[in-house]
Amino acid sequence: MWILCTAFSLIFTVAHIWHRASKRKGSALLLVLSLLSVTFNLLSLYNQILEWVRHQDWSALEDVVPAIQPILLFYVMLIILINLFLYHGNKGYKAYK
Repeated sequence: MWILCTAFSLIFTVAHIWHRASKRKGSALLLVLSLLSVTFNLLSLYNQILEWVRHQDWSALEDVVPAIQPILLFYVMLIILINLFLYHGNKGYKAYK
């Protein structure tokens, strides 16, 4: 599940970059979808860790969590910063006029 969420967030972020570069309107939806995909990614990884704790699979926790934590931190910060930069580059979205 987390692989799909990661793929969707990357696809939505690249689409947001392309959409903003082409100066089209309506890229606020891509911003929201990208950030929602990141949120679902974090929740799915949290759920996976919760299952390991529930089944007392301490070796999986010891192997995976220390290795994925810096990668996940970099990924989340990168996606958020890209979307924030694209949002700020337009001086904010004017959704309602």
